[in-house]
Amino acid sequence: MTTVSGGVKGLVARAQREAQRRAQGPSTAYLLLVMLQTGGPMGRLLSQLGVKESDLLSAIRVVDSEPTSALERAVERAYRLAKATGAAQVLPAHLLLAIARDTRSAAHRSLEVIGTGSRRVQEAVQIALNPVEPYAASTTTQNRPAASFPAQPAAKSSRPSARRVAEPAPLIELRVETRAGTVHLLARASPLVLVESEKASGAAPLGRVAVLTDITELQHTNQVRTDFVANASHELRTPLATIRAAARSGA
Repeated sequence: MTTVSGGVKGLVARAQREAQRRAQGPSTAYLLLVMLQTGGPMGRLLSQLGVKESDLLSAIRVVDSEPTSALERAVERAYRLAKATGAAQVLPAHLLLAIARDTRSAAHRSLEVIGTGSRRVQEAVQIALNPVEPYAASTTTQNRPAASFPAQPAAKSSRPSARRVAEPAPLIELRVETRAGTVHLLARASPLVLVESEKASGAAPLGRVAVLTDITELQHTNQVRTDFVANASHELRTPLATIRAAARSGA
């Protein structure tokens, strides 16, 4: 019988406390945050993929909120994943895989906003859950004819290639004033280095790749939600105070 491990229960409880401490509703994005903070196997996996706490906090502020039952639903999905694979316990890896797969979850959207991508996280977690067995050498040998020629080495391209450095740059929030109004952006600029010079210490970057994500609609939605909660609390305060006073006088 598959059971939920204490590690998963601890992550869910800590995510709820972390969201409450920041005066926000609990969401699956806070599960990513506490995984990073606890530094367990999944936290180290996220760090290796370039996920940073500061980037997650920036993404949490702009992604849509989730229902209060989001964490319970995430545990249920993780339970189904673990049961389908025959695991005895629901591990944090199952929980991370479940929230990364759900395109409606705040965790999935946060991973997309910060540029890590949910697909990369899913692939890494699946490898962690199902490590590849070492390659077994074949017991049969193939005799090469005496007149055969040695295999030619693969031709190496003379043109140096460039790729993005594995360590991503931090996210920066930008506000641009245009004629149509204010545009909110999340910006990331990562250096490019030559593959041949990557191992050399102090190699100068070839250039930079900038990625801009327009979060204007998300920012507007978040502001509308905040204003609604503030206005509703203010409007309810006066009648509730009157009702409380009348109840006390009647008692």
